[in-house]
Amino acid sequence: MRRVCRLISGSLIMGSGIAIAMKGGFGVDPMALFWEGIHLQSGMSYGMANLVVSAVIILMLLFIDRTQLGIGTLVNSVLVSLSMDLLSSLLLFESDVFFIRFLLLMTGLVLLAGGIVYYGSADFGRGAFDGLVFGIVNKTSYSIRLVRSSIDLLLVIMGIALGASLNLGPVVSVLSLGFLMQIFHTLLRQIDEK
Repeated sequence: MRRVCRLISGSLIMGSGIAIAMKGGFGVDPMALFWEGIHLQSGMSYGMANLVVSAVIILMLLFIDRTQLGIGTLVNSVLVSLSMDLLSSLLLFESDVFFIRFLLLMTGLVLLAGGIVYYGSADFGRGAFDGLVFGIVNKTSYSIRLVRSSIDLLLVIMGIALGASLNLGPVVSVLSLGFLMQIFHTLLRQIDEK
């Protein structure tokens, strides 16, 4: 039951983090920037771009670390989407003040990082992108921070190369999300060992 609670609550926290970060108006993460680039070049919808990228990553995971895939891969996708849409519709707060907008972005990224680590600790499988990060971490001696930040940077570069516009959110995400995930991963491991 504890694992199910982690899967559900971590996924809901992720969706909430994305919704809050979006309210800052700076964009959220490099993957969304990459989807925008694919959309601009192919005319594909963002949803279809997401499906294509996810399918490619899942195929990669079959060779890198198939233990990252499971029922959590599906549950996470559904709950993140639902909680993100619900909170986005409920959060009517808007601001033109840079500090407040930046605070929303950072609050959202902290929640996103914590949610990623928490739902992943349920060990029911990870979402495609998170599975790729942790699959590489498990197969190498690299830290979560290094792997996540490197992949995020690659997505930003590919998104820009495909014509997407760079804004503050993906840059801050590249610089902070891997670091935040590493902190939450360490804290959760320490709590679980007690």
